[in-house]
Amino acid sequence: MSRNDYANGTFVGEYIRDETVPVGKGVDAIVQLGLFTGFWVFRNGETAMMSGVNVYDGRAKRSFHGQGIAVFPDGSTIVYTHSGSGLKRGPNPGQYSGKYDLKIVSGTGRMAGIKGSGKCTGRGTGNRLVAEATGKAS
Repeated sequence: MSRNDYANGTFVGEYIRDETVPVGKGVDAIVQLGLFTGFWVFRNGETAMMSGVNVYDGRAKRSFHGQGIAVFPDGSTIVYTHSGSGLKRGPNPGQYSGKYDLKIVSGTGRMAGIKGSGKCTGRGTGNRLVAEATGKAS
C-alpha cells in the first residue's frame, strides 16, 4: 500500500453543528463555524471516520479553513488541514461548491510520520457534503 493512497479519496459527511454570526449587511456578511463528521473512502478502498471544524468568512473572498482528524479502525490517525476561497452558491437554496488545498500534517500508529498535500473539490446541499481529494503523501 502506498501512502499516496491516503491523499486520494472521497469524503462523505455532514455538518452536525453550525453557528452563523452576521457581521454586516448582505448575504455574504457572515462568519460561520461548523463541526463536521463523516467517512473517508481512500483510493485503496480503506475507510476512516473523519471529524473536524471549518470556519467560513463570507467577507474575505468567501474564504474558509479548518482541520480534521481521520481515525482508522486500528486506531491510527491522520491529521489534515484545509483552506480555500471562492466558495460558490449553487442554483438552488443551500447548495454550494468550492475548491481548496489539503495538507496532511501528521499521523499516529501505522500513519506515524505521514506528510502530504493535495487539492480538493467539494460540494454540498444544506448540511451534507462530499469532497474529492487528489494529492501526494509520503
